[in-house]
Amino acid sequence: MAVYACRSSVGAAGWTAAASGLSEVFLQTRSRLMTAIIGAAHHAAMTSGIVLLTGESGTGKRTLARQIHQWSSARGGRFTAVDCGAMSPSIRDEPFSRIICAGSNPLDRGTIFFAHIEDLSLKDQGLLLRFIETMSPACPADDPETPLRLIMAASRRLDKQVDERRFRGDLLLLISAIHLQMPPLRERREDILPLADHMLAHAARRRQHLLSGFSPEAAEALPLYDWPGNLRELRGVVHAAALAAGGSSEISLYHLPPRITALANQGRIDSGPLTSLEEMEREHIARVLSETGSLRKAASILGIHLSTLWRKRRRYNLHLPGHSKAANAGERAAGAGKHSAPPLRCHCGTD
Repeated sequence: MAVYACRSSVGAAGWTAAASGLSEVFLQTRSRLMTAIIGAAHHAAMTSGIVLLTGESGTGKRTLARQIHQWSSARGGRFTAVDCGAMSPSIRDEPFSRIICAGSNPLDRGTIFFAHIEDLSLKDQGLLLRFIETMSPACPADDPETPLRLIMAASRRLDKQVDERRFRGDLLLLISAIHLQMPPLRERREDILPLADHMLAHAARRRQHLLSGFSPEAAEALPLYDWPGNLRELRGVVHAAALAAGGSSEISLYHLPPRITALANQGRIDSGPLTSLEEMEREHIARVLSETGSLRKAASILGIHLSTLWRKRRRYNLHLPGHSKAANAGERAAGAGKHSAPPLRCHCGTD
């Protein structure tokens, strides 16, 4: 399978600036790998060839397809996305005659984006192959004003599908001359926090909630996770964290799901000096108290009773942020007074 690449005189900063116009800034990047993909996509948009986008689910193939449409001469028409996996069997006889054929009206033409082409039946693959080879006169793709261009996308390896006789080899050869492989998020970790910041700002605007960003601990934790769901999973986690934050001014580590915080905690244990369990407990309780500012919230996060937290707080000489030292000293004295009197005993004539 041919992998398309290009070298252009436009630098990385130029491609990033071009991508920043997207409604979802999935293509703003600090990654050299992603910068090369965006550059190749821009070059491909200047041609009339079919573009094949492959990569794991959630890597942004649809977003890149939209950008190719905007860069290309087909931008005067509409961008139509077709999910091949959701095609109804009732239209098997002519699944493309109504979808691909945009008619003679230039306003009805533009870019057709076929997602999940690996889910097409062999029969439908044959129909698509014949359409591409003939470009039916009912769909005049040679219109100089608004041409019809095709972009294909697959989340599974099509060469393996060919080996398993689930995808036509001749169709793959036809659509893979310009092939862009979208990298998973774990291969562009430098982009995770900027993307999360953008998604958080979007979520805060929708909910009219003032959020300054991620705490240092949360910002450190996000790139440690591999994000198997890629951009889609990152967006879901960020939006859920914005909801969990409630009235907080920032996203803290405890607003993130356990699968992410566990990695952050493990990282601190592995990289930190050897210490006792008691010191680790004191440090962890102090951090939770500092981030929550509430005994009740801290006890809930720690999974202990409020009275247990009160005793550990007194034992480790910890206090809530914003409380004065005098107030904490008075509280300690009051607590000590509760236990200063000797216990009462009942003398009933027996020892």
